[in-house]
Amino acid sequence: MPLAKLDSITAAEARRLNAQLKFLGSPRVQLSVLLNTSNNTFFPSATFVRKHLSRAVELDVIVHGNSPTHTESDIFLKLLSTATPLLHTLSVSFDCSSKLESFLISSPWFGGSAPSLRRCRFYKAAFYAPVFSFVRVVFFLVDDNSRLEHLNAVLYQFPQLEELCIRCHNPLDRSRSRLKSPPGLMCLWLEGRVARLLKYLDSRAVPSVIIRQTVTPELTRMRHLVREPVKILDIIPYEDQPDLVFRSLLVRITESPQRSRVLEIEIPIADELVNDLLFSHLTTLSLHDPHRLRDVELPSMPALTHLAVYVAGPLAALHDALQPWALPRLRRLELVFTCAPGTNHRDCPAADITKFITLNLQAKSRSVGLVIRGAKVIEPSVAELSAHVASLDVEFHVRVPNAAPVWVRAADFENVWNGEVTLRDAM
Repeated sequence: MPLAKLDSITAAEARRLNAQLKFLGSPRVQLSVLLNTSNNTFFPSATFVRKHLSRAVELDVIVHGNSPTHTESDIFLKLLSTATPLLHTLSVSFDCSSKLESFLISSPWFGGSAPSLRRCRFYKAAFYAPVFSFVRVVFFLVDDNSRLEHLNAVLYQFPQLEELCIRCHNPLDRSRSRLKSPPGLMCLWLEGRVARLLKYLDSRAVPSVIIRQTVTPELTRMRHLVREPVKILDIIPYEDQPDLVFRSLLVRITESPQRSRVLEIEIPIADELVNDLLFSHLTTLSLHDPHRLRDVELPSMPALTHLAVYVAGPLAALHDALQPWALPRLRRLELVFTCAPGTNHRDCPAADITKFITLNLQAKSRSVGLVIRGAKVIEPSVAELSAHVASLDVEFHVRVPNAAPVWVRAADFENVWNGEVTLRDAM
């Protein structure tokens, strides 16, 4: 039963909720509460949480207040010493005095007994307690007072950590200390200003790294993320607000089946060396939603041999959306026509395909093996199209959903946290 209020609980509300839970047979609960020592709701709020903590599967707590009195310290100590055998997810936010924060951090969280705890979110609170020893997913929202040394020391105490997201909206301390990824870490998200500290990050052992910021890193930073020239790449135009013209691309670099890097980059890329690192040696590209490029010129890709284009709208619309794009070494082209659920199979005029290959891609079409997936090629000019390419394969009955690729959804940590995608999807 979710009790997702995220507010203080008055004595009257506590009595009413206690009665409801008793009537329901004391079910498992999700607790969300504000513990504010500055008003008279603190005692009933803390008492209510303590009473039901043994049946809580999720706990979301925000702490407000100044230096705790002896009575308040005793209340906190009793609450934080309560075992919670079912708790799976914990969110903690500190918006309180440094003395109260220090007292909370040093408290015996859950009396050292939370055997089911696997996921934690920390808002402006970076600390470790022995009860976190089985936690596998951690999120930190850090403030501008945080230092890498402290964060590094905290991270290395999570022995089972597999997924980690660090987010910061303000510049972090530019420490000389390197942020080393904990052993066993499988996926790392860096969001906001913290992504600017790539040169302080040692992520070589992490299979999946996701960088979310709108400013393309300079080469000195990129080298800490991408060690070798990129060969395999996925690209999708990206914008947080879909109604606006996009300003960046979300790209996935596939280094091996078990190793990838996802980052957000500006277009055009101002740093030519970064452009060279990402695109000059590229051999395989998957391009999603190209109609959203809106007359943007893509970088030169002279080594590209394999191109897959995911087409959501009419192919003819790409004649204007996609600038001429010289691909002299292209040998295989897959045009994948996506469709919305419940819609019919799509049709595409052969003449539109011929024009796309010869004008938009400027490819040597007679050397290109063409695969059409999810659409029926219709007359006129089917014979002309077939004569223009090295081979033509039409997979008419294949249906590809018109949805963001799973790796795009996994690039948003919130989707992983909410269970919409899995760790495997992020890799």
